[in-house]
Amino acid sequence: MKVLHLCTFSSGGAANAAVRLHQGLMNENVISNFLYLKGEPSATEQLVIFDDYATGLVSKIQDFFNGNWFHYRVKANKRLFEIYSFPKSKYKDLAQHPLVNQADIIHLHWVSNFIDYPSFFKKLDKPVVWTLHDMNPFRGGFHYEEDAKRSSYLQEYERTLLNIKKKALAGFKQSVTFVAPSKWLLEESLHSEIGRTYPHYLIPYGIDVDVFHAYSQREVRTELGIAEHEKVLLFVSENVDNYRKGFDLLLQALPSLVDEFADLKIVAIGRGSDAIPEYVKHLGMIHEQQYLAKIYAMADAVVLPSREDNLPNVMIESLACGTPVVAFSVGGMRDVIRSGINGILAEDVSAAGLSKALSALLVNLNVYDRASIQRDAHELFSLNVQAERYIDLYRHILS
Repeated sequence: MKVLHLCTFSSGGAANAAVRLHQGLMNENVISNFLYLKGEPSATEQLVIFDDYATGLVSKIQDFFNGNWFHYRVKANKRLFEIYSFPKSKYKDLAQHPLVNQADIIHLHWVSNFIDYPSFFKKLDKPVVWTLHDMNPFRGGFHYEEDAKRSSYLQEYERTLLNIKKKALAGFKQSVTFVAPSKWLLEESLHSEIGRTYPHYLIPYGIDVDVFHAYSQREVRTELGIAEHEKVLLFVSENVDNYRKGFDLLLQALPSLVDEFADLKIVAIGRGSDAIPEYVKHLGMIHEQQYLAKIYAMADAVVLPSREDNLPNVMIESLACGTPVVAFSVGGMRDVIRSGINGILAEDVSAAGLSKALSALLVNLNVYDRASIQRDAHELFSLNVQAERYIDLYRHILS
């Protein structure tokens, strides 16, 4: 069995999840390759950056007419949505790439602005498994529902892009199988115009439990200059400024918490702006996975105030390190977080709701059995569990 993963990036939330699956499959002796468009070149033969031969002025003109003109038109309004992507790209011959030709199954991940829907599905003659990392595969250009609601002026254009995707998939002669990591995204896809015509499976993400596990709190706190008695809340996001991730709600929730807990310490990880207050210990981006795991283990709780989310890596990484998670009752958080066991789900998506949930956790920290939290997360999200479920799916499709 030969599997080829396609992903626009080699790092970032969705890409990290995709690469981990790729690694998990190789651990199970599956011939797995990973082809990506953007990212640092890899020294691993099975992780290959796509050779972009379409460069220069011609490429820029193609981009313009494939939809990138739209970015220029809405530049003043880009804060209304996190990202907007297009079903057409300049990579018309992707389906003829040597790795595609060698594969038995093509596994799509986050492929926005990489695959060109009309040419890719017309030329491809292999079955497709498509892991949903957000809503974009079954939407037009948006990746999340709330972005679409805030940008209602794009409804007509959204319909145009959706129709391009529907037409391309309708003409595809092989099978397409969608996989959702969370029940929320599964239901959203099943009830969408595109998704409702295809089979779906629920398979959560996997992580390397040899990396994400409990570490000594004291050691990392000493290194970071954080006292043992301080109560540490950790926020992690690739971009702290991402509105969907809700860092602003955490900042709004803090004043009442500081009044209640004088020994409260806030630590943030991710790219950020000057808007991060001085009282927040900002560690910037952390790429080294083992060190990131140690930071998780150092915290008393991870705050995940996403307004909308699938199955965040941050959540499962934190739990795998034994650290409880406080989040809103949205998306994949509802699948995993059990209030009073491995974290707390806030009653409503607001700063007040978040503050109440954080307070409830901080006054009862001794209730949370970190060894039990770690054990349960390892059983649910280990790479071998995820890989075995995908292998069963691949075999079913190929049979």
